[in-house]
Amino acid sequence: MTVAQACDASGVPRPTALRWVRILEEHGLLTRSIPANDDEASQLQLTSPGLLSVSKWLRYRAALPN
Repeated sequence: MTVAQACDASGVPRPTALRWVRILEEHGLLTRSIPANDDEASQLQLTSPGLLSVSKWLRYRAALPN
């Protein structure tokens, strides 16, 4: 997923989404690829700890009563 796609999908203003991308990177939950040239967009990817955190959150949400 590109940084722009993540921002658009977040449903919050772009500066807010970018701030959270940076925070998640700083905590080791996301990595951002550096494009080989300026024509490519940076890509985001969950790290192993990031994937584990999302999995735990989804299990937590699934266990909540409707």
